[in-house]
Amino acid sequence: MKILRPTAALVIAAASTLAAQVTQGTRDDDRIMTDATVVQLVQAGVAPDLILNQIRECDPHFELTPAALIQLRQYRVPDDLVRAMAARQNGQPVPVFPTLQPSTAAQPTALAAVESTPPVTNRAVRTGAVSQGGPVKRRSPESFGGEYETGLGTVQAVGFGGVEYMKGGVGSHPVFGSMVLVGLDRYVSAVGEYAYNATGGFGVAGVSTSVQDVSGGIDIHPSGMRVVPYGSFGIGGQRLGGSASANGYSASLSTWEGGFNFGGGVRVYLTRRIGIDLDVRGLRAFNDQLGVGLFGRATGGLFFQFN
Repeated sequence: MKILRPTAALVIAAASTLAAQVTQGTRDDDRIMTDATVVQLVQAGVAPDLILNQIRECDPHFELTPAALIQLRQYRVPDDLVRAMAARQNGQPVPVFPTLQPSTAAQPTALAAVESTPPVTNRAVRTGAVSQGGPVKRRSPESFGGEYETGLGTVQAVGFGGVEYMKGGVGSHPVFGSMVLVGLDRYVSAVGEYAYNATGGFGVAGVSTSVQDVSGGIDIHPSGMRVVPYGSFGIGGQRLGGSASANGYSASLSTWEGGFNFGGGVRVYLTRRIGIDLDVRGLRAFNDQLGVGLFGRATGGLFFQFN
C-alpha cells in the first residue's frame, strides 16, 4: 500500500496535466481563423465591425495568395476586412477602418420615419385608404368589385345592327340603332334607345315604309363580371312612316303610337372599356296600326364603357 499511494498520485497529476493541455488546445483551436471562417461570417450577415474584432483576437491562418484574394472578392468579403486579415497574418496591428464601423447616423432618420407614419386603422382598411409614407391613396371603386365593375354614373354607349322580323307579310329587314345606359347602382341602369328599320313597301311597287323606335327603360344586370347577362324592359313610341308614288304623283305620311319592348342578352368585355353586346327582344305597338302584332329583333354590336 505504501508503494501504490505515490503511484496513484502520479497518475492523477499526469491526468490533470493532460486535461489542462487538452483544454488549452481547445481554446487555441477556437481562436483559429481561416479564409473560410471569414467567408462564413460574411455570408451569415454578421456585422463587419464584429468580424474585425474577431480578426484582431484570432490565431491567423489566412491564405492571401492571388487565387485566394479572387475567391474572397467573389464571396463579397469587404476589401478592408481583407486588409485586416493581411495585417493580422503578418503580425502587424490591425488598424481601425471607418468603413467597417457601425453607422448610427441613419437611425434617428429611420425612427422619425416610423413615428411620422400614420397608424393603420380599421376605417382605413374598410375604405381602402393606404399610406406608404406619403399622401393617403384611396382605391378606385372598380378595384373592390373587379376589373369590370359598374356602378352609379357608369355610362355605356352601344351601337348595334341586326335583323327585325315582322309578321303580316312584312318579313325580315335590317335594323340599326344605338343605346345609352347610365348606371343607377351596381345592378340597375337607365336605358335610352333609338332604332331604325326600313321595312320596305309591304311588297307594293312604289311604296316604301319605315319604323323608328324610341324608348326608355331599365336594364338589370350583375356587376364585376367579364361576361354579363342582362334583362331589360322599355316603353316609348314608334314612328310609322311611308311614302308612295305613281303616275308622277307622290304622297307621304307618318304617325306616332306608343309601344313597349322587353328582352335580354349578354355583354362580353374585350377590355375593361370595350366589349360586344348581343341582344334579343320583342316589341309591340299598343294600337298595332301595321297589324304585325308582336315582332322580334336580334342584334349585335360594340359597347364602350366610361366610369
